[in-house]
Amino acid sequence: MTLAHSSTASKIVSKLLEDENYDLRNESLKDLSAAKKEMNVFLEDVWIQVGDTAFNRSGLRNATDKLIDFLSNK
Repeated sequence: MTLAHSSTASKIVSKLLEDENYDLRNESLKDLSAAKKEMNVFLEDVWIQVGDTAFNRSGLRNATDKLIDFLSNK
C-alpha cells in the first residue's frame, strides 16, 4: 500500500509494511521523536484516506501498532 502522507511516521510505517520484521532500532532518535509527535495526525489522515476495513486488512493496523508500542517504550 502506498501512503499519501509525507510525515516521518509514514516513512517508518512504510518500512514496516515492506518488512514486518523491520528493526525500529535502526531509526534515528530524531526520526523516532518526530514520528511520536506526528502519530495522532498521521493515524487520523491515513484512516480517513483508506477507511477502517482497508486500514485493518492492509497491514496498516499491525504496522502502526508496532510503531506505537515501540515509541511508548522510548
